[in-house]
Amino acid sequence: MAFTKLNCCQINLQHCQAASYNLCMELGSLQTYVVMVQEPWIYRGMVRGSPPAALKHVGCDKQARPRACVYTSADLDAWMLPQYSNADVVTVSINNLQGIIAKTVIFSSVYMAEENAAPPGIMEELAVYCNQNNLPLVVGCDANAHHVAWGSSNTNERGEALLEYLASTDLAWCNKGHKPTFITRNRREVLDITLASPSVFTEIKDWKVSDNPSLSDHAMITFHFTIAKPTVQWYRNVRKTNWKDLRSQLFQQKFKNSSHLEN
Repeated sequence: MAFTKLNCCQINLQHCQAASYNLCMELGSLQTYVVMVQEPWIYRGMVRGSPPAALKHVGCDKQARPRACVYTSADLDAWMLPQYSNADVVTVSINNLQGIIAKTVIFSSVYMAEENAAPPGIMEELAVYCNQNNLPLVVGCDANAHHVAWGSSNTNERGEALLEYLASTDLAWCNKGHKPTFITRNRREVLDITLASPSVFTEIKDWKVSDNPSLSDHAMITFHFTIAKPTVQWYRNVRKTNWKDLRSQLFQQKFKNSSHLEN
């Protein structure tokens, strides 16, 4: 059985058109991917700048300004879960995966706005749902929360509240080290967090903050899963046989063989 990568990315695009196009360029060489985006580029009320041939998952209509979305490559069996999606949270179920511990993994892009509590209530409901149904969960979020536990330079009340919530669940942060995910001229901080449930936490490979320019104030986070790629099995469909053509080919072959024997 052949194996391939399920490439995963998360990034806050700061509603920037250039950052959106840059993301498309980054994904150009990838075949199988899931991208969890916060603050995507919006034009005329709609999320724009999605990668070519990708499926775009948005959890709200034009009346609400979306601050989260998920892109999935066309080769994945991906379905949005509308009951766990809104303007700030988009949740997608990736099904029929092979080669990892679970055939279905739930991915959620979460934007935790500073004016709202962290985490949002819909994310708490999602975590309960996944726990009750033994579904692995991966969350890519802009938490807007500081805590030294996931590499921030300090800890604030919002970070304490978020850590207290995480301690009550089975979700763990995948962040490693102190490399900032949010960079401006006068500020460098870890605000973006990857969360995962235990069943897939050990399956996540090569988690890192990318060094490639993102054209956003936020850096891209990348990681991957190794999944099995089903081997294509060819077979002959007898019902579609062109019998007239087959008889003609057999007759010609028989004639050639007879001519060869006579010579």
